[in-house]
Amino acid sequence: MQNRHLESIYPLVFFDALRATMRETGIKNEEVLLMLGKHVLRL
Repeated sequence: MQNRHLESIYPLVFFDALRATMRETGIKNEEVLLMLGKHVLRL
């Protein structure tokens, strides 16, 4: 096991996808990609 200190600030990123039905010019399935990012401060 490694004994090292964690950084005090580190990035946290979540990725996800959602399939939705779009009805603009007919009915078709589209994928919506979602990304959420945040810098986390560890005290």
